Amino acid sequence: MLEFRRGRGVSVLRAPDPHAALIGHVRELLEEAARYGLRPLDVIDLIQTNFIQTDFSQDMS
Repeated sequence: MLEFRRGRGVSVLRAPDPHAALIGHVRELLEEAARYGLRPLDVIDLIQTNFIQTDFSQDMS
């Protein structure tokens, strides 16, 4: 939990962003891809053509 102070000693607790770790990994992936001359849209295209070939909607229930 993170604690933020809002004037006059009042504090509000907020849970850490559950997506923070994933966003960090995506940033690392994009940095690595840039070293090979790939743009973010190129990475999206690679993911869509190589990993999103299966219908995962059944797994989401």
